[in-house]
Amino acid sequence: MADPPPQPTLPDTHTEFSLFGRRFRISRYAFLLLMGVVVGAFTGAVTVIFRLAALWGEANFFPPHETGSELDLLRLESLQRLLIPAAGGLVCGLLLFKVGNFAGSHGVPAILQTLAAGQSYLRAKMAAPPALAIISLATGASVGPEGPIAEIGAVSGSQMGRLLHIPPKTVKTLIGAGVAAGIAAVFNAPIGGMFFAIEVILRNYEIATFTPVAVAAVVASVIAQSVLGDHTAIMFPAELAIRMRELPLFALLGILCGFISIFYIHALGWCHDLFRRMGTVPLWLKPALGGLAVGAIGVFQPQIMGEGYQWIGQVLLEGRGEVLLLLGLVLIKVAATGLTIGSGIPGGTFAPAVFIGVMGGAAFGALAVGIGAAETRSAYAVMGMAGLIAGALGAPLTAIMITLGHGVAFSSEILLPLMTTVALCAFVMQLNRGVTVYTLGFLRSGIDLDKARASDPLSLVRVESVMHVADFDELPARMPVHEALDCFKDSPSRWFVVRGEKEEFGGIVSLHEMRLAIAEDELAHLLTLADISDAFLPRLTPQMTIKEALASFNAGEAEVLPVFESKKTGSQFLGVTSRHDALNAYWRMTQPD
Repeated sequence: MADPPPQPTLPDTHTEFSLFGRRFRISRYAFLLLMGVVVGAFTGAVTVIFRLAALWGEANFFPPHETGSELDLLRLESLQRLLIPAAGGLVCGLLLFKVGNFAGSHGVPAILQTLAAGQSYLRAKMAAPPALAIISLATGASVGPEGPIAEIGAVSGSQMGRLLHIPPKTVKTLIGAGVAAGIAAVFNAPIGGMFFAIEVILRNYEIATFTPVAVAAVVASVIAQSVLGDHTAIMFPAELAIRMRELPLFALLGILCGFISIFYIHALGWCHDLFRRMGTVPLWLKPALGGLAVGAIGVFQPQIMGEGYQWIGQVLLEGRGEVLLLLGLVLIKVAATGLTIGSGIPGGTFAPAVFIGVMGGAAFGALAVGIGAAETRSAYAVMGMAGLIAGALGAPLTAIMITLGHGVAFSSEILLPLMTTVALCAFVMQLNRGVTVYTLGFLRSGIDLDKARASDPLSLVRVESVMHVADFDELPARMPVHEALDCFKDSPSRWFVVRGEKEEFGGIVSLHEMRLAIAEDELAHLLTLADISDAFLPRLTPQMTIKEALASFNAGEAEVLPVFESKKTGSQFLGVTSRHDALNAYWRMTQPD
């Protein structure tokens, strides 16, 4: 009698995780649902803190003054707008670069780099810069809360996965859930947050991904609404009067949004380069200079300070602003955001993109109304916002869903102009290699995120991720060699950084070089560290890839190389990287996650 045919094996739909030393096994779908709730609740609470901090800063740092002469009040308000952003930048700079010695990348680009490199665990330290964005928002810096909140949510999801020892693929889903929750809570747009996570962060769609991402977005929105009210960020018009014959105007607006997006994106890059070239200015001071520049702009145009949501509401609902003012605000907001982000002040680029889109769209709409081609400019302001989200952030589906998720009537009269604007803007961006505010740095380095994992994963890891900023020992260049030898005996370090008389980088001295110098006892008493250290070692920069760093190590015999802000003479010394660190990074990249 023939054996019965083997029964097909059903795939295992359970997940195992560790907690408090015990192993648990539950349904994978139930587990993801639960994790989505937890990540969403945490991110919603973070959103509340950020929004309240921004409102508190506006009420306490920039309050309306009612007593005193008109001239005295003007002077006081101008002084506050000038100095408070600089003070906020100084605090952020000191905490990041002096106290925290933070030198790694952060924000959405850091998340994209980690995921594209095949990794799924975000270091807890990555939450430090976005957490400090509370200070930036409260003191009027030209940034938004969405990016920092989304990053904190992503780090929380990743750390939760690490704590529970769950599979890497599931951790990536939790990262997406944290990002979706952050965007959803700020804009009260759960669908928009979900699509942002899928098209910008995860870059793919799976049925298993949908549930935790959607649940996290909903939970975060509910928590934010319960504390902040139904309208957490922007109030949109309930109805928009649009005629079908205006469709060509929206096509033209989409093309215009594409060019504005390109200008905005590259302006951020230019400002980064501007502050990077300030080699003699300490890292911790640059945010203060950026804040001072933003404050100087805010003295004359206070609308560009902070999130800008209040002024956006006035433009959308009340029709505030003449054409020249609106166009000027587009240019000024681009400059203020570039100076803020480029100087190192932590914050997001999402809200500035919304502000720029609304101002540009409103100006375009005002011109159309002026020549009798349109009925209202509010529709163009809303579509301009959608265009900048699609173009500058590379999130066309998010742009559509956020716009339709704010009470704007869902009909063909709205949907067709919206899709036309977004599509034409996305078309312009594709002609410009699809660059966004998140991918500009990669493209300028010749890195394609979608191809780098398969072809050259080392191109995704930068020197800054393995750089030692302050966790190394230093010795003065004037110290005699025989005294330095005692320091080596008392320290586990195999090398020391040598500092000159003006605290400048003087080279790196290793135990091997010390042994050569003390071969003769008399020389050991005559030579100083300046005589045996090499100040002209190959220079690394934070933005160099590990692949480039390994090439520099292989070109010589040095085990440790210095990291400078740039390769130019006189640039600031930042830290060191060892051959061992670079090889460890290579090993991690070639191992399965």
